Amino acid sequence: MLPLVSIIIPTYNSSKYIEQSINSAIDQTYNNIEIIVSDNCSSDNTVKIVKSLALKDTRIRVYENNFNIGPVKNWEKCLSYCTGF
Repeated sequence: MLPLVSIIIPTYNSSKYIEQSINSAIDQTYNNIEIIVSDNCSSDNTVKIVKSLALKDTRIRVYENNFNIGPVKNWEKCLSYCTGF
């Protein structure tokens, strides 16, 4: 079995590009992946889009911050959810 690779996507108001970003990760030839999306309290449709995609692919996990914790802390949160390399 190939090792699990974690792909992290910290987001904030990314509805314009989030689907393209996730699909890019899904379309890679290496399939043993987890896609971790940590949303930093977006006010647009980012979370709705990600949740819709997660229903179609169990490798996608979405986490929502209760308030905006800033970009660095959001990256750190993404890393804390990783179970792969």
